[in-house]
Amino acid sequence: MRPTVRLLTETFLGYVYLSTFDGLVPPVWMYAQDALGPTGYEAVFAVWFAPLVLAIPALYRSFSSRYGTAFLRLSCLLGIVSFHAPDVYKRMVVVAVGNAFMAILLCVSLWNKDANKRKSFFWGLMLGGLLLQTFRIWFVSFNPLYLHQKMNKFITAIAFFASIAIVEDDFRVEDEPEVIKGSQAETDGSSEQTGSPRTNQHWFISGVSVGSSMFLQWVFCNEVSVLCRWCGTPYPNRGAVPNPHGLLVLFASALGLLLGLIRPSLASQPLGWFLALLSSLVLLYTRSYPCFLAGIFLVLYLALSAPALYQRASQCAPAPTILAALATKLLGGVALVWVTAYNFVPYGIYARERTDVVVLVAMVTIFLGLFSYKLKPENSNLEFPSKSKVYKLIKVLTIGVFLLGAAGFAFRYPNLVKKSSGQTGRDSLTVGVWAFRLGYRNDGFPNIGAAVQLIRETEADVFSVIESDSSKPFMGNNDNCAYFEESLGWYCDFGPSTKDHTWGVMLLSRYPIVSSKHHLLPSPEGELAPGISAVIDVLGEKVEIVTAHFGNHRDNLDRELQAKYIAKLTRNSRLPIVYVGYLTSKPGGRDYNEMTINGNLRDIDPSDAQRWCLYVLYNRLVRVGYARISHGALSDTEVQLGRFALPGSRSEPDMVTTVSEEHVAESRRFSSAFGGFSYGHNSGPLNRYHMGTPKYFIPNTKN
Repeated sequence: MRPTVRLLTETFLGYVYLSTFDGLVPPVWMYAQDALGPTGYEAVFAVWFAPLVLAIPALYRSFSSRYGTAFLRLSCLLGIVSFHAPDVYKRMVVVAVGNAFMAILLCVSLWNKDANKRKSFFWGLMLGGLLLQTFRIWFVSFNPLYLHQKMNKFITAIAFFASIAIVEDDFRVEDEPEVIKGSQAETDGSSEQTGSPRTNQHWFISGVSVGSSMFLQWVFCNEVSVLCRWCGTPYPNRGAVPNPHGLLVLFASALGLLLGLIRPSLASQPLGWFLALLSSLVLLYTRSYPCFLAGIFLVLYLALSAPALYQRASQCAPAPTILAALATKLLGGVALVWVTAYNFVPYGIYARERTDVVVLVAMVTIFLGLFSYKLKPENSNLEFPSKSKVYKLIKVLTIGVFLLGAAGFAFRYPNLVKKSSGQTGRDSLTVGVWAFRLGYRNDGFPNIGAAVQLIRETEADVFSVIESDSSKPFMGNNDNCAYFEESLGWYCDFGPSTKDHTWGVMLLSRYPIVSSKHHLLPSPEGELAPGISAVIDVLGEKVEIVTAHFGNHRDNLDRELQAKYIAKLTRNSRLPIVYVGYLTSKPGGRDYNEMTINGNLRDIDPSDAQRWCLYVLYNRLVRVGYARISHGALSDTEVQLGRFALPGSRSEPDMVTTVSEEHVAESRRFSSAFGGFSYGHNSGPLNRYHMGTPKYFIPNTKN
């Protein structure tokens, strides 16, 4: 296999290997999310410490051999095959095995004695990261490996044949390592010595700095929408949005990679690191475009400095260095969980909302890795000679992958600008609410496609999605808002930014969103609760929609303060208003009364006593229908729908309740996609009306 062909193959496999690491986290997270705290399954991350076995010389020699490397290459594919497991537990076990072999493969490949193989593997990882961003652009922020089973099978098949090609090439070259023409000592032992295991006193700081780089790239560079969601602001001035501004993130990644290849000495300039540190501070403490532009420079620096960090690490012993790197990445990921889920983890109070500390510590360790010691004056372990064809191919591939990503944005753009006109043919406004469970079904697999279909079938006009922010690495770095917005052709308000440490709340609207405000509700004891208040232009009439995520039942003070906060917000509104969201209270409870009495809101169905956390409340509108739809295992929470008359009337006549559609105009009937009227709770696998709904409200003609 020619070196250029090998690099192409390694680039695709680099995407697969990085996806293997990403695939381990969500299954473990599912168990913690269900238990609202650590479960013990977190111990599965010990597989990242698999390089410890390489401390045994016999095992190191075995895994470094052609047969051992072949075994590792093929075994790593278990990480992506795991997506076909029948349940989340089996998936977690299989992907964990793939991760263990992947960690060992990093050691034996990045320290391979063959210069071409070592360098091709490294640059394949770098380009694979760029390819991962590009694939996620084409699939609207989702990694296709973990979105559709058919796409997973297709990519897995390509990865299998690519791995076989690499293995075949390894076996074909039996005696002499293949050395790139133009490199020093093409046939002498210098290249082998450069790639051989070292014992270096700097292995710890080198490994930690590489791990910090891995971690920050996982947070900010894994998906191009994430920076936009860190910096987003309400309507009408939303700041940077995924399309088209995400293209700048991809450009920064590509440019940084090119600079790391062409001008590696730039990474050794303290001024560059200082500017990156300053950028991280601006990213953490500002909003809108200043925040986004600072993030762009940080992404560029992370891509630029990565080759230099790996190069310095390659001077150290492989097993402890990679072990330190993966341990650092793991600690960074755990820290990000702690700063957001502080209410559910041990000693979480000390980590509450301290993402800034996590990011700054990572930046400091990168500084130490680059500047705390000098490299020995010897050949680079990971750089191709500038006159080689492979060197030129890296530049071509970087530009080519960037252009492929740009084409993805162009392909998606028509779906983004082609918004719904709001003309539904109905004389009613339907508002829905659903706790989305961060984009995962009860069985731990993605639910985004089914969620789009569910929302579409409800025939809702405005929809609140609670627990919506998955733009965090431990949830997959998925931008659910962008996916909904482009799939439905609706307007979408992402809600409070990802760096605000909430679980998220978003607002989807068939009608234009005129303006909105983001709220962080008082949460002195428990999880930080997000909220949105938005003014929607419903066929020329302004309607205010308010939604929020409340604290847990155990956080009594939080719930009280949050109810008062929302009640004040709704009480001061002069527009027709609908509240759809959490209210952790039984009907008639303290917080329910705060919202309905002091908040000047009316319950759409005061007779429904079987509610706990989701409510539809309103004022200055006329209700015409109410429905509850079972979750059907798409999440752990049902859907609630409230339907109101259009054009709106600010005074509601005396109404009577009926469950018969006989006296209800066809345009005001709920969708038949979820069956018909049904008593009791439906716990089946399908989304169905339940709990004595749907029901309708018609004027009382007897008065």
